[in-house]
Amino acid sequence: MKSKIHLLLLALIALGFTNACTNHTRVPVVSNVKTSFSAEKVSVAPTQNRQDQSPVKSRSITAEITVKKDAILNQEFFFGADLQYSSIYDKSFDLYNQSSAMGHIPAFFRVNGKELQLVADNHRLFPSDVNHPERLISRYQILSETPDTLTISEANSGEFLVTTIDPSAQSPRDHWARSFEFVADGNYLLQESSVVLQDGSVVEVMESVFPRSTLAISDSFQTFKMDPEDATGGLEGDLANYRMLQGESIFKGEEKLVFAQHFDIGNGKTIDWYVTSNIKDSEMPVVRDALEGWNRYFRSYEGIGRDVVKFMGRLPDGVKLGDPRFNVINWDSRLVAGAAYESQASDPFTGKQSHSLIYMPVAWFQIGMDYWKNGQYSDDKDSAPKSKSGFKHHCMRDLHGAAEALHSGRMSADEAARFSTQLMKQTLFHEVGHALGLAHNFKGSLTFDRSKPDSMFSSSIMDYNDYEIERAAFTGDSAEGPLLEYDRQALSAIYNQMKDVKASSPKMAVCADSEADTEDSGAVDPLCIRYDIENDPTLSVTTALKRVQEAAIDHDVSLVEALKNAKATTLSAEVIQGVQSKDQLIQALGSVRSSLMGVMRFYYLSGKASVSKTVRTNIKSLYVFEDGVLPEGLSELAMRTRAIQGVKATLEMKDLSEAVKKQVAQIADETVSDLMKSPLLSGLGQAASASISEQIRKAVNSSVAQFAHDPSKGLVKLKTGVMDALTRVETLPYFFGKAESSQMDFESDITVMLSEIAGDMAASPSERLHATKALASFAGRSSASDLIGKLKVQVDMELKAAASNDDRELMTLLKSILQ
Repeated sequence: MKSKIHLLLLALIALGFTNACTNHTRVPVVSNVKTSFSAEKVSVAPTQNRQDQSPVKSRSITAEITVKKDAILNQEFFFGADLQYSSIYDKSFDLYNQSSAMGHIPAFFRVNGKELQLVADNHRLFPSDVNHPERLISRYQILSETPDTLTISEANSGEFLVTTIDPSAQSPRDHWARSFEFVADGNYLLQESSVVLQDGSVVEVMESVFPRSTLAISDSFQTFKMDPEDATGGLEGDLANYRMLQGESIFKGEEKLVFAQHFDIGNGKTIDWYVTSNIKDSEMPVVRDALEGWNRYFRSYEGIGRDVVKFMGRLPDGVKLGDPRFNVINWDSRLVAGAAYESQASDPFTGKQSHSLIYMPVAWFQIGMDYWKNGQYSDDKDSAPKSKSGFKHHCMRDLHGAAEALHSGRMSADEAARFSTQLMKQTLFHEVGHALGLAHNFKGSLTFDRSKPDSMFSSSIMDYNDYEIERAAFTGDSAEGPLLEYDRQALSAIYNQMKDVKASSPKMAVCADSEADTEDSGAVDPLCIRYDIENDPTLSVTTALKRVQEAAIDHDVSLVEALKNAKATTLSAEVIQGVQSKDQLIQALGSVRSSLMGVMRFYYLSGKASVSKTVRTNIKSLYVFEDGVLPEGLSELAMRTRAIQGVKATLEMKDLSEAVKKQVAQIADETVSDLMKSPLLSGLGQAASASISEQIRKAVNSSVAQFAHDPSKGLVKLKTGVMDALTRVETLPYFFGKAESSQMDFESDITVMLSEIAGDMAASPSERLHATKALASFAGRSSASDLIGKLKVQVDMELKAAASNDDRELMTLLKSILQ
C-alpha cells in the first residue's frame, strides 16, 4: 500500500497540484445553489488497519448547483485534493496517513455532451507549446440547461483520484461524495469525496475548485527563484544564504523554474490558524503560544512591527479539514503516535501559499511517564525511520526520540513533569516554521558551545536539535523566547526584503535535507549533520564517550548521574508502598531493570547524541571534504582525528566502565533497601529477607552484564552498527593524504580494524558477520586485498575444525560473503 501512496504523490505533483495565479477580475460562477445532501463519513477504525475491510458508508442522493456559462467556461481555475483522513497505516510511525495539503492544479471547464468536465491545464509541465497532454479530472452531470446557465450535480473524480493513487487500477472499488457546497467569498466549490482502493483501503479527500484570480498576489509579495536542479536556497543574491521550501518545478517556455513557498502578508494580512474541535480547553494555550511565538520575529522587523500569526481557536462549525481557505492543526487524539508533520500548497508561478495543514497527535502532549509502560521505551527499536508513505510532508518529527529523552535520566523530576508541555510547544513551533516557508537548517547547532552554560542551543528551530535542550526556545509558560539569529534573518528575507539583515549581522551557516544526504557527490560537508549538537560535530563524539566513561562531566549529565536519576524516578515512595503481592514485586523490580537498561541504551545507542549516533554520523569526517567547506577556526586534522578515534574506541569496547558498574551496584543496594520496606517484604524473617535481598541485588546487577555481553543488544549492537556505517560507499572515497602536517589513510585504518574483528574467534558471531560484510565491500581495493585473502584462509581452517552446527553455519556464511 505504501508504494501506491508514493505514486499518488508523485502523480499529483506531476499533474501540478499548485496555485498558478493570474490577475483576473473575479466573475461569480454560481447564480443559484440547491443542495439536498445526506451522507455519513466513512468509518475508519482508529486502532487497526482496515485495508481488508469494506467501507461503511451512505451514498449521496442529490446535490445540484446552477452555474453561469460565461463565467465557468471563460475562467482559469485551480483544482485541489487535500488528504483528510485514511485507513492507510504507516507502521514505521504508528499512525494513519492524514492531513496532507497536496496543492492546486491549474484547470479549465468545458461542456462535453451531458457532462461538464474539469480538465487539467498541463502547459506548465512541458517546454513545448504544442505538446502538453491534458488530463481529465472531474465529471459533473448536467441536470438541466438554459442559454445562460448549467445545473450540475456533484463531481465524480473517482477515476482521477484512484488512478493517481494506483496507476494500474482501472477504476475505484467505490467512490462517493460526502458533502458538496459553494462559498461565494472567493467562489470556492468544495466537495468531500471518499475513494476505496481495490484492496479496500479508504482515502478521504477534500476537493476544491476556485478561480485562479482568488489567489492573486499583493503588490508587496516577493517571488524567490530557486535552482530547479538543486532547490535549496535562493538562486542568486542574498537569498542564496537561506533555505526555503520549494514549490513545483515548472516550465515557462524552455526555462525550468521553481519558486520558494510562503504566505502573502501584504496589506496588513495575518496568517490565521485554527485547530480541530476535538482539542481540550486545557491544551489550547500551548497551541496558541507555539503559533504566536513567531510574532516575536515579526514584531521586531522594520516596517512590519505587528503580530502576523494569529491563533483563531477551534475550526468553525461546518468548515472541513482541507478547505484551502484555512490553515489547520489536526489535533489527533491518539495517545501513541510516532510523528508530527506539516504540508502546504502553493502557486508554482509565484510561490504564493494558499494554506498549510499540520498533523499533531496528542501523544506529543501526553508523553508523561506512562507513555511507554513497563519499560517499552527501552526496547530494541532504533529511532523511527523516515516515513515511507510518500505523502508530501516537509519533515517527520520523531516522537520515539522524545519519549526516550524523557526516560533518559538527563532531566530532574521537576523538569520531566514539565517536559510534555515544552515538547508540544517546541515541536509545533518547528512545524509552523515550515508553514512560514522555512526549510531545515542542520547547521543551526554550529553556534552551540557545550562548554558555555549560557550558549544558545541553536541559531534555528529548523535544525533537528536535542529535544531536551530545545526547550530554551521559549521563556517559561509563554509565547516569548529568544530571537534565534538564522530564523530572524531568514524570515526577514522572505517577508521583509531583508530590511533587518544589516552589514554587521553575522553570516549564518546553512544546510538543508538534500545537502545532508551527499552519498553521490564524491565529497562531503562534515558540518552538515542532523542532531550534531556541537559547534564542531566531531566534538560530540568526544562528549558521548566521556558521558559513558566518566562519573561526572562539566556542563552535562553523565551516564552515572542519569542512572541515579532514573532509579529515583522509577522506584518512588508510592510505588514501594504499592508492592503488596509477588506480582507487584516482580513488576516494580522489572521497572527498575527496564529503566536502567533504557538509560544505558539511550547513552550508548538510541539518543540523538549517543555514542552510536555521534560516531556513525561523524564518519563523514573520514571522507574527502568538499572544497573550502571548513570555516576559519576549525581544524581538519583535529576533526578527522576525533572521528577515527571514536570509531576505534567504540569497536574496542568490551565492557561498561567501572564508574557505571559501581553506580549500578549502588542502585542495586538501594533497591534492596527500598523494596524491603514494602508491605509485602517488611515483615519477613532474617533468613528470608537475606535470600530475597540477594535475588533483588543480582537481578539489578545483571542488567550490566546483559547490556555489555548479550550477543544481540547493548555493546554488541553498538559495534555492529558502527561496522555497518563503515561499509564502503563507491561514490564517497575515504580520505588518503595529508591533513595539515599528518599523513592519513582512513581506508587502510578501517579495513585493518574490520579484518581484526572478522578474524577474532573470541568475538560474537554477530560482530564477526558484520565485520566481514563491511570488509567485503572493499574487495578489489589495494587496502583490503591481502586482508581479505588472509581471512579466507582462516575461515577455511575454522570451517574444517568446526565443532558444532553453529560454528559450521557461521563459517559457511562468512566464506560465502568473501567469495
